[in-house]
Amino acid sequence: MMSKKTRNVLGLLALIFSVSAQASPWSEIESQSVIELKKDLAIDANLTLKSGSRFAVNEVEVLGATSVEAISMRLFPCTPALSTQKAPLTLLDDQYGFEMDLNCSITFYLEMKDYYLESYFNSVAP
Repeated sequence: MMSKKTRNVLGLLALIFSVSAQASPWSEIESQSVIELKKDLAIDANLTLKSGSRFAVNEVEVLGATSVEAISMRLFPCTPALSTQKAPLTLLDDQYGFEMDLNCSITFYLEMKDYYLESYFNSVAP
């Protein structure tokens, strides 16, 4: 049987690991930062971005010329494994737009109302 102190320490460790495993909200993703994918992300039948993949955030931009307030985030993979892949504009989770060019430029599109929701990424310390 565990002591009360041991149970408290184990509970605290479980809390720490569950918080650290949560993805950052989109609002915490900044230009010129590095982010890491927290889970596999299936784009289509031929393209899945793997958990742990790192991306450099090139720009975060508010799209003002649309009828809906939206944000675009342009990313580049930190490894060249995706250089021959391409994906047209696709809707992910019925909520986010995703597009990938042949030059590995990846763009996520989201409505401003979703800006503070959990993203697919965690920030990586510099």
